[in-house]
Amino acid sequence: MEKMKKGFTLLELLIVIGIIAILATATVLVLNPAELLREARDSQRLSDLDSMKSAISLLLATAINTPELDGAPSADYCATQYFVASSTTAGYYASSSIYQIRPSGVASGTEVTSSSARGVSGGGWIKIDLTKATGGSPIPALPVDPSPASDRAYIFGCDQSALTFELDANLESVRYSTKEGNDGGNNSYWFEVGTDPGLDL
Repeated sequence: MEKMKKGFTLLELLIVIGIIAILATATVLVLNPAELLREARDSQRLSDLDSMKSAISLLLATAINTPELDGAPSADYCATQYFVASSTTAGYYASSSIYQIRPSGVASGTEVTSSSARGVSGGGWIKIDLTKATGGSPIPALPVDPSPASDRAYIFGCDQSALTFELDANLESVRYSTKEGNDGGNNSYWFEVGTDPGLDL
């Protein structure tokens, strides 16, 4: 007797391919890779702000002499400037534009070079010499925002007379963006942490 050859028909193969395509599409829609990337960047931002807050707090608690939060021993620039850093630019800008800031599009301010923007000895985008903390700087370099977009940045504001400070970041994911309005600060468009009462620098 002649043996029957077993295999899939063309129709069965098309049905299986169709089911796989539907499952793949559903997986992409449910997981939303773009949103997962936004969440990962926001998680990095929260971690960076926490690290910077801890580093500055350690300096304030352990420095032998009163630290200069703005790197200017002869004048209190904290009252009029906010120091800003993003992955594409860094510098300091007038406080009146802090909540409308777009780092690559702000006309006023003095930018620092990208090679020195992350320095911890007072030459970086935060003008604090963290090396004066007991045991040296708690962090090896100042972080910058993980996104190259011009509307993302880390912002540092300070009050030299009260020795208080505030750190801000602009979050982008749906999951973390609710933190911006529930952080105890005065602006619902930025995530704010620090030691300033009311976080309203």
